Amino acid sequence: MQLYLLQLVQTLKFEGSRSGERGGSDSALAAFLTKRAAANPILGNYLLWYLIVEADDPKWNDMYTKVKNRLIEEIVSVRIVRRRERARQKRASNGCHLWTKSYCARLPSNPTARAATMSSGGSATCSTALGRSTKSWAT
Repeated sequence: MQLYLLQLVQTLKFEGSRSGERGGSDSALAAFLTKRAAANPILGNYLLWYLIVEADDPKWNDMYTKVKNRLIEEIVSVRIVRRRERARQKRASNGCHLWTKSYCARLPSNPTARAATMSSGGSATCSTALGRSTKSWAT
């Protein structure tokens, strides 16, 4: 898509908008480009700069500025979603770490007794804590 991005940006001038006017910043092509560019940082960088360059033309300045603002809003919303996802994953990882820590604290301090306890069915792995292990817990 990067190969045709400049041509697609220039096509925005002639793309009909939802309101029926030419050069629609709210056209389906503009929406497609901003969504794809927000998901791909390299494509987003190219699109942003193409929009900035095309906005130098006074005739199309308003339209390209609206598309550029739409792109920036889309990028910000994608970053917020990704940040929330990373925070959720970090909380899950920390919880797993805390669970493993508490499990290890209950194991006997004697290395031989510890090995016997763990070999009898207990395991201190995160996958077990999340219920993905086929091993059963020692009772």
